[in-house]
Amino acid sequence: MGQLHDRSLEDFIHRPTDWQRIRIVGINTYSNDPTKDFLEWLDLRVRRLDSILQRLPLFPSALKPVQAKAAPAPAKQQSKDIFIVHGHDEAAKHEVARFIDQLDLHPIILHEKPDRGKTIIEKFEHHADVGFAVVLLIPDDVGHPKDKPAESKPRPRQNVVLELGYFIGKLGRSSVCALLKRAIEFPTDYAGVLYTPMYEAGLWKLKLAREMKAAGIDVDLNELP
Repeated sequence: MGQLHDRSLEDFIHRPTDWQRIRIVGINTYSNDPTKDFLEWLDLRVRRLDSILQRLPLFPSALKPVQAKAAPAPAKQQSKDIFIVHGHDEAAKHEVARFIDQLDLHPIILHEKPDRGKTIIEKFEHHADVGFAVVLLIPDDVGHPKDKPAESKPRPRQNVVLELGYFIGKLGRSSVCALLKRAIEFPTDYAGVLYTPMYEAGLWKLKLAREMKAAGIDVDLNELP
């Protein structure tokens, strides 16, 4: 193995083209002995490398591995699924669903989806991965303090209130629009939040479309039905 290495080195030293290049970039003066010149050139390179290694601690940044910058993540496309939280008012539910469908969005009505052996809450969570939620605050129920029945007030169904809070927590208030059909008793934690009346002769459609667009949903306000 040593003889083969020496033979290869000797061939390299006496190869005219390679050795001319080394002489040009390596040493300024050289003798008529190619082997001696090569060893001098090699020793010079080793000493220069050793000098560089000794000075590296003076430049801590040079010792840190270079990390490639991660490519920016592509912007997540907002879902076109719009969940409709509703009570017993079938006419209001279908009116909202039809409007959302006309905007080329996908209305999600839970009871229209297959159960697939899931519990109600499992089915709800499965379909709740949406871009926006529309909550119909309809006076389906009546409530009052247990000792003051005379103070009865209309209020939404309990599932509507629960799902309203769920989507506020999941999507944020800016991605939830409450549509109010008639005066009701609001949940106290939701008091003061603006809502959109459904009784303003169709103006609710424009307001709802604006809310969805502001939340990042792809809605063309110039193409409203």
